Amino acid sequence: MNEIGIGNLPPTTADFLPQYKAIGQSLKKRFFRKPNVAEAIVQYEALGQELQREEQKSFAAVCYLESAKCQESLRNNVQQANSLVKAAKLFLEAWESEQHFNFNGEPFSDQSDTTCLFGNLELGIQTLSQAAKSFSNQGNKGSAILINMQLGDILYRDGSYGEALNYYKIALIDAKQSFSLFDQLLVTELVCKAKVKMMELESVLKTVNDSLIAIKNYDHENEVPAQFVSEYAQKFQIMKVMLVLILGGNTTDVLDFIWPKLPVTSADAGDDDFSSASPELYCESTNKDHLERREVTYLLKSLVLAVQENSSVELRQIHNKLIPVMDESHHDLMKFLLQMQR
Repeated sequence: MNEIGIGNLPPTTADFLPQYKAIGQSLKKRFFRKPNVAEAIVQYEALGQELQREEQKSFAAVCYLESAKCQESLRNNVQQANSLVKAAKLFLEAWESEQHFNFNGEPFSDQSDTTCLFGNLELGIQTLSQAAKSFSNQGNKGSAILINMQLGDILYRDGSYGEALNYYKIALIDAKQSFSLFDQLLVTELVCKAKVKMMELESVLKTVNDSLIAIKNYDHENEVPAQFVSEYAQKFQIMKVMLVLILGGNTTDVLDFIWPKLPVTSADAGDDDFSSASPELYCESTNKDHLERREVTYLLKSLVLAVQENSSVELRQIHNKLIPVMDESHHDLMKFLLQMQR
């Protein structure tokens, strides 16, 4: 396990360093006596719990890091990973509380405060990443995926989209190897979100196309609710239409492409040009759901026509109507479309 030091942590708790060093001294080899690693683990964790009660989360995190190192030396892989998660959680909690304090109208008192604040974030990310690798090496891919998604979310919120994308990609690789379409789509959505922020739009379009093919070919309906699959089909189809328009695709082809339409009942037949619809991506649902999807189809066709006519006014109107079915990536793409009309 990589060394994570405490050099950036100011000694604000008088009793911490002496106790911390005393436990470390007890682990040094002496003549005719092996260090009692198990006892050191108990002592580190007891000190960590005491520091937590005193709201000294950074120091408590360091104690759990030392506990993890001791667990590693005893080959207690599960306990090591759990200690790493505890340490990371405490570093991140310290970062969040200090960030709130320092950015809530209060200036930093000195440079060491700034170093401590961002050091806690870096230590939290580094420690959580180690935990994910540990769980993955143990074959616990589920925990590894969740941790890598969490790492991506932390970095995404911090505006580090490239780093966030790296963790989302790692989670997606594990999800594709061992988990259902449900898990894969959840992570794929995060991958697309980060790529949109980075303006990697061609890559997003490829990812969206691959996802739509996977949804269309999915034949394990008992594993994933059909409604869930249908909702993700709609999300990715909206995204695809916007991406093709932004990247300069043929708008006539886009109109022909608008996703496979809903099955038409005898009462609906002849109402519009949806009667030749192909229902592969859709499940049985309520009439209300059918109406909502039909409205989305109309709005997407209107979106294409608005782009053809270079009408920013119509685009804004369509945007407002699509808001109930849009997520952050859709809003970002709509902003790009609006900027293109100026």
